[in-house]
Amino acid sequence: MLKKIMLVVLALAFTASTVFAFDFNGGDGRKGKRLWKRYHTQCADGKTLPNKVGASTKTQAQWKDAFNNPAKLPCGGKWADGIKTEEDMQNVFRYLFDHAADSDQPETCG
Repeated sequence: MLKKIMLVVLALAFTASTVFAFDFNGGDGRKGKRLWKRYHTQCADGKTLPNKVGASTKTQAQWKDAFNNPAKLPCGGKWADGIKTEEDMQNVFRYLFDHAADSDQPETCG
């Protein structure tokens, strides 16, 4: 029970810091791509995403909105492992935003 409470507190703290301190101009897209490809396919609850969600499945505005409201991210932004820090989230955002459907360089293959 204590472990679940600690996880909820950490998730809330991470979500709050992401919402209030997120820098939409920062991040390293190359690192973000590696993190996204490795960790987004499995949610923290062990479920896998029902369909492939890639950078080009949303527009830049949709990705920005999702990172403003983490509940809109695949798995609510709670991936199994690896994407835990604000820096990691910034990197993932940069990759997704830079290769969104309406970007100059949309993702063409997963």
